[in-house]
Amino acid sequence: MTTTERRAAHNSTYKKLAVQWLNETLCLVSSSVLADSFVLRNRQLLVAAKRYKPFKKHSMNHKQYLYFTLSILFYSSCTPSFDYNKPDTENNQFHYEHLLTIKMTPDVKNLYSYGDELGIDASYYLAFECNLETANSIIRANKLIKDEERGNPLYSGFKQKWWNQNEIDTLTRYVYSNDERTYFKYFWYNESSHRAYFLDFDL
Repeated sequence: MTTTERRAAHNSTYKKLAVQWLNETLCLVSSSVLADSFVLRNRQLLVAAKRYKPFKKHSMNHKQYLYFTLSILFYSSCTPSFDYNKPDTENNQFHYEHLLTIKMTPDVKNLYSYGDELGIDASYYLAFECNLETANSIIRANKLIKDEERGNPLYSGFKQKWWNQNEIDTLTRYVYSNDERTYFKYFWYNESSHRAYFLDFDL
């Protein structure tokens, strides 16, 4: 079976530990399979880095492909779930720290997370309460810039009771995007209710 080339994904810091685990596991298959696998170019398995150079095509035999597939399935079963119907779980705290690249602080509560990983693109949602100091730390850590634009259809269709779209539409949005504008982070904070909303997605 032969893998094919695809466009490089954006820079993402999410799930750095996942990459380390997968690298160690798949080294038993072969370095060429590890380098060329399209799975490793999925945004969920990428570390913050420069754009990958184009990969050459390699082939793998049936045993290598079977081992590779089983490794991916095993990894997927070990990935923390998104507990969108229960706040403040360990899984949600994991996603908070890895998506926002900051440590949890005692003021963060009523934390929910959700991940949509179907297809090539992916999007991740967080909603929580925090104080203004934490909100400012999130803005600095993620290099977010104030943007007055509102009503982006990419997130307006998301339906969860903790994702208050009506409130979000009244708030100032803070934005980060890569140079290619294929990867985005949005952040909103209500200083009155202390509610914060975060969206991470790619195109």
